[in-house]
Amino acid sequence: ESNQIFARDIYRGEYDFFLEKEINDGPASVAKTLRGRYRKQQDGMIAFDDLPTDIWKNLRAATDKGISRVYVVGQGTAGVAAVGIGYLIEKVLGRDTRRKIPVEAIRSSELSADIESYNFDRALVIAVSQSGTTTDTNRAVDLARERGAFIHAIVNRRNSDLVRKSDSVLFTSDGRDVEMSVASTKAFYAQITAGKLTALFLADQLQTMTEIELAYELGELEKLPAHVGRVLANEEHIAECARSLAPYARYWAVTGSGVNHIAALEIRIKLSELCYKSIPVDFTEDKKHIDLSTEPLTLVIANDLPGDLVGDVVKEAAIFKAHNGRPIVFATEGADADAFEEYAERVISLPSIGADLAFVLATVAGHLFGFHAARAIDVGAQKLKQIMVGLELLAMQSPEADVKDVVNRLDAFLDEAIDGAFNSGLDASHLAKVAHVSRQLTAKIDQPDVLKAVAADAAEPIRNAYEETSRPVDTIRHQAKTVTVGTSRPEDALSPVVRDALGAMALADSRLSFGNRKTLAAVSRIVDTVNWGALLDIKTQDGISFASAANGSNLPASISDYQDGNRAIGVVGAALDTNSLNCGFVKDEAVIAVPVTAAHSADVEHVLCLSVGLVAHASREQKSAVMQVLGTYQSKMREWEQHFGTDAEAQLQRQIARELPSTIVFKPSALDPLLSDENKQSA
Repeated sequence: ESNQIFARDIYRGEYDFFLEKEINDGPASVAKTLRGRYRKQQDGMIAFDDLPTDIWKNLRAATDKGISRVYVVGQGTAGVAAVGIGYLIEKVLGRDTRRKIPVEAIRSSELSADIESYNFDRALVIAVSQSGTTTDTNRAVDLARERGAFIHAIVNRRNSDLVRKSDSVLFTSDGRDVEMSVASTKAFYAQITAGKLTALFLADQLQTMTEIELAYELGELEKLPAHVGRVLANEEHIAECARSLAPYARYWAVTGSGVNHIAALEIRIKLSELCYKSIPVDFTEDKKHIDLSTEPLTLVIANDLPGDLVGDVVKEAAIFKAHNGRPIVFATEGADADAFEEYAERVISLPSIGADLAFVLATVAGHLFGFHAARAIDVGAQKLKQIMVGLELLAMQSPEADVKDVVNRLDAFLDEAIDGAFNSGLDASHLAKVAHVSRQLTAKIDQPDVLKAVAADAAEPIRNAYEETSRPVDTIRHQAKTVTVGTSRPEDALSPVVRDALGAMALADSRLSFGNRKTLAAVSRIVDTVNWGALLDIKTQDGISFASAANGSNLPASISDYQDGNRAIGVVGAALDTNSLNCGFVKDEAVIAVPVTAAHSADVEHVLCLSVGLVAHASREQKSAVMQVLGTYQSKMREWEQHFGTDAEAQLQRQIARELPSTIVFKPSALDPLLSDENKQSA
């Protein structure tokens, strides 16, 4: 079937390039993808039913029958979008521990090649494609459907092959958002938006998120068009970064960890497509596929980081710079961006957004960087183009020929080359040949009879140099393959506020046992403030532990009973009894007590006390994780099973979602099944 193109599709408006126009179309593409896909109820909650057109009807029926697993497939840029969508779905389905639904993102070609290794019994296959005609994706869909999978398509083109092959379809934008540039941009933003909508629909159907959680995440998704617009408003700064650095760097790299790696994968594709570079992509902490000795220009995607990891990634940026590399860091505006200023060649600040969508904003900035980097590299080609014209006139012995002008242009070009202005596109052999042309013309400048032959011979090396620096932007001569590698994430990093409190006491966290350090790290993720920190000396006499102020320091009023020594009781005593972190109240203050070992032995020498204030809101996932590490989750689970039987965990999870973090950590006894909202409603 032919694909119809209308005048509006090829109208660039104020832009010189389709790519630039299509990046700037991003906010509209995302907004159109959201339109009519859900409704808001009077109480602010979200619903996916009773729409003018029930686009979710077939997928709803499939989820009602039960879904065993989810595969997300795509190829090229859509393949990277599939990775992002898989991540978003896995996050929302994983919030309910009752649901053990595996989610896997796979390249379409890989699925087809090893089709018998996958189980499609009650499987949901989400196929992502801009055109709906991608051969690899459609082949994978055919094979999966033959084996019983339900196919949900995220696609831009109506009436395409993929639409006809699918059981359910969610169109990106309005179903015909044409991209004229070969490098896909706005389609990626819209595909992720559609994927997030699909994830929230599945979470609603399978009840893995509360209504409040759904409303919050949909609210963040609704902010995405405006936030993309804010990134676009920063285009001049991004362009300056590209112009100042891209032409001067022969070797490039892109890094990102966690969800940021998805943005790194997509940005790498665009940089390779637009700038004709072979670019490694890696996890920021790993760098095995990046040769630091090449001093690469490195785009470090770091705008979606937990607070306790920012410091670690700052160190990684410092490593790049210490190797004479040029790190350009994409970071969340504010404190995160400020933290990188000292160690980055440039910092590109991005708006803050929740619901795991920040990687989309980094991708938009990366696309803009790629566009302006290609333009900057192409400047060299335009200068060589003028030299080529001059040589042609000389070879034709045209009256308009001006050998001195050609020589001057060549010399000016070589002067810039000495400063490294063409390092990105030209290697030593090309520059040597350009210099040779300049010498030959200079030597024969007063011999017009010989200049014709010299100019004719010079045409090929100059043309070759031109081709090496030419970056046409909207068309592509070749593409490179993406390189990926796995890495693990540190789970025991202390949050900055707790780390700073330990630093103020000159207490190394290595003096906490591995288990206690890991527990403190988990709890620290929901600590908002540390009001005070104190260290107690511990002495044991006749089997009884006594605590006193370490080094004669003055203790806060709430624990002043220990100033000159007293029996360890309450939360301090509990920490010593169990040799583990304990949380509780000392008078009216919420205190975390942690045993501290001696500098050179495993004996407990001190107890660290931290008076803390917790964040006002935390996800159910975070609160459950804290209960798990504190050892209160399983005991509560058993207690709730006495009242709710096999439905206990679901009921407990709902109650955890409703409770404040402070209750979860310091008053877990308040999670009484007899006082749960379900029992209140029954009463």
